[in-house]
Amino acid sequence: MEKNLTVSEFVASVGSTKGSGGKEMAITRACQQNPWLKEVLKMTYDPFMQYYLKKGFPKPTKTTDWLMPFDKEFWEYKVKPLLIKLTNRELTKQQITDILSPMLGRLTESDQEMLKRIIFKDLRCGIGARTINRAVGDDLIPVPDTQLCKAWDPSILTPEVTEWYATPKLNGLRGRYTLREGKFQFLTREDYPLKGFDILEKQLADLCYIFDIEMVDGEVFSFDLPFQTIMSVARGEKEFSPEDKAKLQFHIFNIRKRGERFSCTKDMVNELNRISKIYINQYMNIRVLEYSVVPNNPTNIEDLCREFTAQGYEGVVLRHPDVAWEPGKRNTHLMKYKIFYEADLIVTQVLKGTEGKKWEDSVAALRCAGIIKAKKIKVGDHELLQPVNIDEQPIDGEEFVNVPVKVEASCSSCSDEEREELTKQGNDLVGRTAEVKFQSFCDHPITGDNGAYSLQFPVFLKFKDVI
Repeated sequence: MEKNLTVSEFVASVGSTKGSGGKEMAITRACQQNPWLKEVLKMTYDPFMQYYLKKGFPKPTKTTDWLMPFDKEFWEYKVKPLLIKLTNRELTKQQITDILSPMLGRLTESDQEMLKRIIFKDLRCGIGARTINRAVGDDLIPVPDTQLCKAWDPSILTPEVTEWYATPKLNGLRGRYTLREGKFQFLTREDYPLKGFDILEKQLADLCYIFDIEMVDGEVFSFDLPFQTIMSVARGEKEFSPEDKAKLQFHIFNIRKRGERFSCTKDMVNELNRISKIYINQYMNIRVLEYSVVPNNPTNIEDLCREFTAQGYEGVVLRHPDVAWEPGKRNTHLMKYKIFYEADLIVTQVLKGTEGKKWEDSVAALRCAGIIKAKKIKVGDHELLQPVNIDEQPIDGEEFVNVPVKVEASCSSCSDEEREELTKQGNDLVGRTAEVKFQSFCDHPITGDNGAYSLQFPVFLKFKDVI
């Protein structure tokens, strides 16, 4: 690999190298010869660098016949200052266009693509934070230590477990209030900063001080505010009244004490119960999820899941009795189970991947419409719709209703070959009957769409009609 690489040459070299070991060597060699590339990697993959340009990416405006290479000089004097301003939100939308459009116009098409990939935070050459850190020999990119859930199904064998510790699964925004680099920060599951939850942060700071805690794990949730509204607070998309923000609660399901680890889940649960009795009643915005114990057999687990779902939760979370906390990888020590439904809907539009993202120019989702049978359940102070299985019958005065739905069903479950075939057929897919898997209805109808609802976690499975 030669010195004085451009970003395009660096990415092409890493991307064409097979295997994680080969990619590490390619990154190591390039960064030793071109140290500024470490900064490119840092500002691309560090979750604390956020550029807020997910939509409406400016088009290139050609300003000169002389094209500049995307090299060290262009990075240092043009790109890096822009990324810092974007992260600090120092530019208006018009200023971003005025700066970025001519900047793109100074680059070749391949270099334009590299700049887009940096701003979209994925160089698309098969590397992630851990690969980069191994390659450069230090913790260049912060790696989230979030505890992750594996999906449970009855076929998973865990003979060492007789009983699980169980909590309801919330349909909220996952967040950790954690000690990082000498100060507490409120972070998402991927370690992106969470903004707009000042009430929760103040109360969590008190909690951590009183009980000598270094990490609190849970979800921002409210029975009175839909998930979409909570996400709008996190994105800073609109102002919310103090009354609405006061309805947000942080539901804790896991903690880590400063300087020590719990030896088992029971010890952690006992400490959570102690905190709940001593502290929680002082603050309306902090809650501890109540743990129960469920026998390790499919019938009991599915029954508990349906019980939680009927109360308005997403499902059930199962925690291994001997493992209170474990960072990073998904395994059978922490599992989630959600009941999914299936519906036959009509394809109305074919959607391709976002520019600069993985599935650009390929089918990413199918926009579908149809009717789904549902019943109304009371959750908190308002009613929610819950899907009904095809063979389910109303009981105890329940009323079933037909709900119009419009949804963008993700093609994430498709293989590369299946996605290629969908892309080839394109608009010929419109009018076909698609089987769509989903979890539930969204909390409120789509604004201005005659009462139609969207669905949570919709995924295209297959076509029901044969052509």
